[in-house]
Amino acid sequence: VLIYDRSGQDMISPLLTVKDLRDLGVTLHLPLHSDREPLSDVAAVYFMNPSEENLQRLGRDLAAGLYESYHLNFISQISRSKLEDLAQAAIGGNAVGQISRVVDQYTDFICLEEDLFVLRHHSADSLSYKALNRPDSSDEAMEAMLNEIAGGLFSVCVTLGAVPVIRCPAGNAAEAVAAKLDKKLRDNLRDARNSLFTGGGDSAAQYSFQRPLLLLLDRSLDLATMLHHPWTYQALVHDVLGSRLNRVELPQSGPPSHQQQQQKRTTAYDLLAEEDNFWSAQRGAPFPEVADAVKRNLEKYKQEEEKVGRLKRSMGFDAELDDKTVTDTMSVLNSAMSDLPALLAMKRSLDMHTNVATCLAEKIKARQLDLLFELEEKLLAKQSLDRPLVDVLADPEAGSFEDKLRLLLVAVLSDCPQASGAELDELLSQLNRLASEPSAALSSESGGLHNLPAARIADCLMENRAGQAEVEEYRYFDPKLHRVTDPSQIPRQKQPFQEAIVFVVGGGNYIEYQNLVDLRRTSKSSGVTGAGGGGGGSGGGGRRITYGSTQLVTGCQFLLQLAELGQLT
Repeated sequence: VLIYDRSGQDMISPLLTVKDLRDLGVTLHLPLHSDREPLSDVAAVYFMNPSEENLQRLGRDLAAGLYESYHLNFISQISRSKLEDLAQAAIGGNAVGQISRVVDQYTDFICLEEDLFVLRHHSADSLSYKALNRPDSSDEAMEAMLNEIAGGLFSVCVTLGAVPVIRCPAGNAAEAVAAKLDKKLRDNLRDARNSLFTGGGDSAAQYSFQRPLLLLLDRSLDLATMLHHPWTYQALVHDVLGSRLNRVELPQSGPPSHQQQQQKRTTAYDLLAEEDNFWSAQRGAPFPEVADAVKRNLEKYKQEEEKVGRLKRSMGFDAELDDKTVTDTMSVLNSAMSDLPALLAMKRSLDMHTNVATCLAEKIKARQLDLLFELEEKLLAKQSLDRPLVDVLADPEAGSFEDKLRLLLVAVLSDCPQASGAELDELLSQLNRLASEPSAALSSESGGLHNLPAARIADCLMENRAGQAEVEEYRYFDPKLHRVTDPSQIPRQKQPFQEAIVFVVGGGNYIEYQNLVDLRRTSKSSGVTGAGGGGGGSGGGGRRITYGSTQLVTGCQFLLQLAELGQLT
């Protein structure tokens, strides 16, 4: 039996299906804080944070003798004092002999893709842009947030088994996180006997180009990307349909049953690249290309289905069959049977993506998201607009009030001449008229070819190009250098980095993630070669780039955070 807290559930959900758990021998999986029946002949695997509340519940489980044995896996490191409290609880419950292992797993992050992770989901607001920028936050609250982020990144480093070189801009939350992470890594490397990193600080590969670059950025560096309307498949599913932890829920069509009338009628779909070839291939594609791919695959499926139909018709035994006909028929049947699982999987995938794409197409048409995307792309690229912004804001067909507010903010943040001075006053007046309406309430184009700030900075620092004003003042931390008295005298790596982790403090989105994926693909196609390692979508012969953030938020969610901070006034 697998027992998890909410954080553990969020971490397991994108990685393992119920079938995967069964294949691993898990016949029952239950939340820690639920009513659970005793299973005295079953081993229990616990996966949870070592919080006071969780440890108290574990103590009650031990006292009740719920399971035959206990394998305790803590998501983050349990402190010495809490470990002693746990030991006392085990003694009090006469369960010391049943505790088989206690392990700090250092998995305090949620892995959504091979090259994408976040630190929080269900409690993400505690590390949001709003939380990190509240003017009334106490020093203690800010310190706790920064420690939590540094702890999550430490888990990422332990999982990768690598000590990165850390770069960050100066004077913001990203620098504070970098300093805390640098200290945690140094402290761990200093204890050679208990170091979590093989090789330690005296490794011959200390200055090897195989060490990754960890680029820490503050969300305030680029607000426009968070408000930008997306156009690629995965980003649209998140921003428009509200996908969470690689799962999206769509409203069901057709008349509801009596039972369904009492419940919210939705169908949930899991979007897993490892199990869905279509999603793996098309998630980063512009939406028109996805729609075309759905049509092509439907035609391919119909052709395969027709082959099965012909086979069924050929299996009629009304006529007299000789041995050769029977042998040929059985050969075709065996071939069809071997292809059947793949055909059924293709059918399930196509049904899902047809429904998802249809739902997206309806919302794109209703809100004119293609128009908004094109306008924002030109704004971010500093190109002239084909249509005045004031006309778009006045158009009742061009998006919701939130959509128009996002467009206006992108224009302001990108220094558009139409969104300054008297022109801005006119635009705001138009928005105010929209805001007074009852419906207004805050609640094969390319997917973007230009590099957004995160990708541009990552490219510059990975290449180690000198004389780049944008990153000239970026801080440099190398945890493997134990004795550093003057930060300006730290020996710096000269070779280009072949692997980077780009992490944004204060939230991120799939637009920024996809932009980094495109950067990696561009470097691969241009002949940049790597040092090997890394599979899936981020590996290959080029550079490997992993994207992470404290949380993933939609444009409207970020807009609400700005509003609650008073940054829209």
